Amino acid sequence: MAWVNCGFCGVWNQCNTKLVCVSCNNVRKDTVDKAARAESRAAQAERRVKDVEADVATLRRKVGGMRDAAFCDVTLQTCDGEAIEAHRCILAAWSPVFTTMFSSGFLEETKGVVSIPDTDSSTVEQLVSFMYRGEFHVESATMKEIKLLVAADKYEVMELKEHLGSSLCKHLNDEIVFESLKVADMHGVPPLRQASADYILSKMDRAASAVVLKDMLFGKDMEGKKLAAELFERGWLNNK
Repeated sequence: MAWVNCGFCGVWNQCNTKLVCVSCNNVRKDTVDKAARAESRAAQAERRVKDVEADVATLRRKVGGMRDAAFCDVTLQTCDGEAIEAHRCILAAWSPVFTTMFSSGFLEETKGVVSIPDTDSSTVEQLVSFMYRGEFHVESATMKEIKLLVAADKYEVMELKEHLGSSLCKHLNDEIVFESLKVADMHGVPPLRQASADYILSKMDRAASAVVLKDMLFGKDMEGKKLAAELFERGWLNNK
């Protein structure tokens, strides 16, 4: 067992047995030094984290600012006739679908125009904005977020898809929950599918949910039929 000398009174103390000097009752100097070193390392680590966060924020601002700059080399033509300019390198960095498209000579054949026939300009704009800034804030569950999740899945922007799925789980409401259930089932978002089903079974008014479930069960949409039958099988009538 090693011994250390108290920095206050000079008495020797055994290491690892007493944190306080047996003679002067002060905290041993080696203990103080060790704590100070640990605190210093923690402070250094915190500063490094803050530096990295600042660098990421700066990079996001600079990349985001490119949307207003020149040298855009691709145009996304949406279903409502809007044209959204972007940089193919940004789109390809986020989306394997765009990577394949841009690597196939497609742009040369279409003169730099990509048709997005089944997605409106607002949704495409939000999708592209995420690719430039790497963030999208969900404050409520509306069709805007649902349509963006569909687009994120179509173009395989997985970070956005996962973020939307997780965020929508926290903001489900009566107006959107049946659509979120169908979309989550169709586009492979298990957490949102489960959360939507649980919401319908436990939080919705029985009469209101019964009307929608009946329409789904006897409608023409086979996916809707399957989901409605599943909810009934889970004991919807008995659990209300």
